[in-house]
Amino acid sequence: MYTFTFYDIEYLLIIAVFAVLLICSLSKRTVALQGEFTIDINMSQAMKGMACVMILMGHWGQRRFVTEQPLGVSWAIQHFLATIALVWFMFFSGYGLSLKTMKDNENIIFIWLRRIKKVYLPLLFCCIICTIGYAFLPSVYSLDEFEQLWVSKDIYYLHHLSLDSLNNIWPHMLGWKDWYVLCIIIFYSLFYLSLLLERYTRFNQTTYLFILMCLYYVWAFYYFGRPEGHFFRYCWIFFVSHVIAKWKTYRNKWVPLLMSFMLCTTLLMESKIMLFGSFMAISLLLGGAIINRHFVVKGQSIMLLGGMSYFFYLLHARICYTLIVYAGINSVIAWLLLTWIMSYIIWKLYNKLVLFL
Repeated sequence: MYTFTFYDIEYLLIIAVFAVLLICSLSKRTVALQGEFTIDINMSQAMKGMACVMILMGHWGQRRFVTEQPLGVSWAIQHFLATIALVWFMFFSGYGLSLKTMKDNENIIFIWLRRIKKVYLPLLFCCIICTIGYAFLPSVYSLDEFEQLWVSKDIYYLHHLSLDSLNNIWPHMLGWKDWYVLCIIIFYSLFYLSLLLERYTRFNQTTYLFILMCLYYVWAFYYFGRPEGHFFRYCWIFFVSHVIAKWKTYRNKWVPLLMSFMLCTTLLMESKIMLFGSFMAISLLLGGAIINRHFVVKGQSIMLLGGMSYFFYLLHARICYTLIVYAGINSVIAWLLLTWIMSYIIWKLYNKLVLFL
């Protein structure tokens, strides 16, 4: 018989709180949105806010459960929530880019560079802040213990400086090991390359993006291998989000539909758990679009979290998890609250710095 644990109670409490926040933040539209699939900026921001919390919850299980959990709340959270959240993040990345219209006289390379800076500079800022924070934390664990605890080994390296330790620190300080940001940069680059190709040839962007995504998937599959599958397993959703955003502009809708189906077949290379998690993510996106057609999200708390969701993601494991481990706190809610507070502070600090510069 399955027994509820303390973690199960925390998980369910977090889900209940955010469900209430979302419901209370909905305001009835006077006129329903038109279109087959529509998610406005408010709903996308709210869902990104929930997605970053889902990633944190999924990562908690990854770090805290040494052995496989029995079927139940903790098992489901650990196996499905991070996948759902990442599918959402990748969807909104491609969807938001594809909704923007480019003027013929706009410099695509300049816009690409500006977009890459917008993605990378927050990562660099957070990594530098975290590295400074690591220097003030005592090195109380061995290298093996740091790894077992899922705490950054840079703390150890900073207190045992050498040429080898510096070689380990500086890539992390530059954010090199963050697969999600690197993957987004690659996807954005392929997106703007497809725009550039469309401008100077007779084929449309969707065709080029499909070809580029297929080529990248094959290359990444053999270069990174299955253990690093996160670098290529989300090509399908980025492309599908582009097709959905551009759906009204297609004359022959069967062609982008077929392309989407072909890329979606890459999911068959994943585990059944990943496949089901992706199906759940798409179902919830459709549910969000249906709700969004009749309601608009106006809740300040959930919108605030969505606005700083990128910083939430960048900081939750880098520094906030480290701090609760050092403090001996064994609570996912405590991790969530600490990440929310620190993300807000760093987010505001970064925005002020950008305005100053």
